[in-house]
Amino acid sequence: MLDRTLAEYLPYRDRKRFDLILAWDLLNYLSREEMQVLGRHLSRLCKPSGLLFVMISTRKQIPDRPTVFRIVDRETLEYDNPSKIRRPCPLYREPDLGRLMSDFEVETSFLLRNGMQEYVLALGSS
Repeated sequence: MLDRTLAEYLPYRDRKRFDLILAWDLLNYLSREEMQVLGRHLSRLCKPSGLLFVMISTRKQIPDRPTVFRIVDRETLEYDNPSKIRRPCPLYREPDLGRLMSDFEVETSFLLRNGMQEYVLALGSS
């Protein structure tokens, strides 16, 4: 099912390459298998020096759907998640990222006050 979703939502061919991919709140809503599939797909879309930016919740409960982010301009980011329904968070940690998104390596991470752990993942050399 995820393969169909990737083709639908990320219809880029192997020729297309990105310097940076923003996957912000997405990983909180994927199973381990889905993360592996997504990681392989995104690694094919990154330039050799490409980066993947993700945010993973450290809270036990998260909204039932991902937050919607919108880049307004160079200095403004809008985000919204009006859902009041909560669901369990998978609580992925850095070692999980290493196993599940094995084409990437954690370059930096930073814990935000709102309970989100930011990660910058670099496409690995292997």
